[in-house]
Amino acid sequence: TRVVFPAVVLMFGLKPTERTPARTPWWLVALRMLIAALVIAGLAEPVLNAQRLNQSGPVVVVLDDTWAAAQRWPERLASARDIIESADVRRRPVMLITTADQAKGAEPSPPAMTDAREALGRLARVEPRPWGKNLSVVSSSLQKLTLEQSEVFWISDGIEDAKADDFITTLQRLGALTVVTPPRTES
Repeated sequence: TRVVFPAVVLMFGLKPTERTPARTPWWLVALRMLIAALVIAGLAEPVLNAQRLNQSGPVVVVLDDTWAAAQRWPERLASARDIIESADVRRRPVMLITTADQAKGAEPSPPAMTDAREALGRLARVEPRPWGKNLSVVSSSLQKLTLEQSEVFWISDGIEDAKADDFITTLQRLGALTVVTPPRTES
């Protein structure tokens, strides 16, 4: 025997349990707008805890590129990059200075003020050198400069030097000084 089951006929009398409203509720629209705003803010890549520059003059970044700085080199480069990028946002000139001794017979290049983009390019080429720092040579080249309202950041390798006090005094003559040192690690 063949029995025909009329399934569609059974559905004719059913009433839908779910109804679609004519308008979207206000709270759902507000939630969707909040989600869209958060997505847009996330795509804008906001910077949290950015290095804040206080003044409006040039920025001087002194980077220890010695053998002792090699241990935490990526962190030092990131600190210098953050400072220079902050200067770039504010369209401030930047002077990038390294403190490692030059190779034998090489004369240190005199510090020069550049735009932040050029300083970032130069920073990308800086690598730690197998020599110690020569703060007296850097200090004598800095004493010839006359900068007003500058901010000075010294990204130190953390090694104490007998000439560091004179070097700090020279840096303070250039402007407001911030010394960035690596955090001590327990071994």
